[in-house]
Amino acid sequence: MQLLKHTAQIGESAAICMIAERLVNISRLSESLIIQNTTFTDFGFLKNLEVIDQYIEETESRANLIITKNLKLKSLGFSVKTNGITIDISENPKLCISPQEIVKLTDDKQAADKIFDVTICEDMEMPIGYCIIPKSGLLKDLPEYCLYIFGDLIIDENFNFQNSYKLAGVVKIFGSLQIKNTKLRTGSIFPTLFTIYAIKHDHPALEISNNKYLSDMFDVRLISQVYR
Repeated sequence: MQLLKHTAQIGESAAICMIAERLVNISRLSESLIIQNTTFTDFGFLKNLEVIDQYIEETESRANLIITKNLKLKSLGFSVKTNGITIDISENPKLCISPQEIVKLTDDKQAADKIFDVTICEDMEMPIGYCIIPKSGLLKDLPEYCLYIFGDLIIDENFNFQNSYKLAGVVKIFGSLQIKNTKLRTGSIFPTLFTIYAIKHDHPALEISNNKYLSDMFDVRLISQVYR
């Protein structure tokens, strides 16, 4: 079912609830959707949305669903079907997204997706291999056998090589990788790392600085998969 012929904006107007009610049973939109400055805590009214046909031409990311500046938003309340929707999320300070949702929202085929300024929610049902950076920030506290890492991974002068084996199977980082002030010579501690996906505006996906011995960091596979 298609609903709109023009870009829809859900914002501060009194018609917010009425528009939300109309969207509950919609699976397809003919135009893009912008949700901003609302008081919703979640967007459960988008639970059936599967396809948006047109991109917002003015945006750098060419997203067709933009969620921004919703100060009370705590969770998305819906699961995006990534084949039909390109999403741009930013400036929603209370928004918390589980690792599973982050993975679904950042499909490899959709490099245009941007998920910024969100908090990673700890989820007791995280699949094996999903690892959140521990509060201590120490590698010794990171679980073993990680495939996906969520948060800011910092490799610095205090890096513990005894625990570097925990990084051997990591293929994606959702957050940032910061390598600074180390004596590393190569990137051999990341033999399988393929993608780094930034989730904070003020944290570059990859930051490498002041490593005077570092001469060979990554092969070209990774550099082509750094999303900002």
